[in-house]
Amino acid sequence: MGLVSLKTTFVGLSGLGFFLLWVVMGLNGSLEALFKTIFSAEFPTGRALKTSYTGIWPIDFLLCVLVVFFDGLNNLVDTTPYLMLLELVSTLFVINMMTLVESRRMEGPYWMRFPALWQYLWNSAGVAVFLPIYSLLYVNQGLTSASQVPTAEAQALPFTAVWSVLLALPLMLPAVVNASPFQIQNGVVIFFLTPPAFVFFHRLTKAIVTKTQFKASRKPAKIAYWIVGSVSALVHVGIAVYAMFSPAEDVSLSRIYIPHYNAVQRGHSDIVTEGALLFIQFDYVIINIVVLILGTYILCFEPALIVKPVSGKDRAGSPLLAFLAITGIFGAGAGLAFVLYCKEHWLDSADTQRKRT
Repeated sequence: MGLVSLKTTFVGLSGLGFFLLWVVMGLNGSLEALFKTIFSAEFPTGRALKTSYTGIWPIDFLLCVLVVFFDGLNNLVDTTPYLMLLELVSTLFVINMMTLVESRRMEGPYWMRFPALWQYLWNSAGVAVFLPIYSLLYVNQGLTSASQVPTAEAQALPFTAVWSVLLALPLMLPAVVNASPFQIQNGVVIFFLTPPAFVFFHRLTKAIVTKTQFKASRKPAKIAYWIVGSVSALVHVGIAVYAMFSPAEDVSLSRIYIPHYNAVQRGHSDIVTEGALLFIQFDYVIINIVVLILGTYILCFEPALIVKPVSGKDRAGSPLLAFLAITGIFGAGAGLAFVLYCKEHWLDSADTQRKRT
């Protein structure tokens, strides 16, 4: 696939993502039900909605949109939406780490220096809409994608990887410990405050590393991708195994991962939950497509961008097959983490060769 057609594909996927997420949500009535829930302060199921967080109506309204959307997914009243959300969140561990690493390239372009902004875009408007755009911009950067991350920035990455996993707890943990509905809804709001905390933690760790000259590892970026990729893989496999052996009739692989448009029925008490589930299922479908395309591009084209690339066996052949297998078995997050791990391996090898000459 040529670069022109690759870029066109990403644009098309972004448009398709917008249609599958927002237009479909409008057509099936779940978006209308979401707004009705906000104005009535009560879900169609009778579950109470907290409507005041800051006392400032415009801000509270936007927060309520997020809370209503996610409440049916993370309240564990229905297991299937929770599992799909957990899958999506664990995949984002890798995607968010990628945005952080790429934002710290020494020669990185201006628009890639704001990982928190990208997190807000796909947390609020859909990964399917903005991940293709990010991927398009990534492909456009060319040679700058092959520059090294400064040492202090890199040494902070493994710690930030662990921190990024912990940041998902406010969203996913309250229902597990039988928190009240309002506590679960507060957790959603807290979760949407975490992107700046993600970046701030990395900067704080970088400052500590700079001051103390502490070195956690010789290959910190690779370790960071190994951490988030392993967590994503464990979550994916855990969900798949649970779905295959669960005694519950409404829990299955197809129910979790395959979008069912007819499951959203106007007038039903579960329309908001089913609409949100369909939304993130389409999100996950587009994520997988983008990861397959972007991963193939990185493995096949980026070695040529690296100064004095390593031998042919480390380029596209076997890594590409491994990438496809890992993605198929362990999920899109693990597959993307493997690709980015390979990229850091090539960069480290090229840097070692340059120092020897």
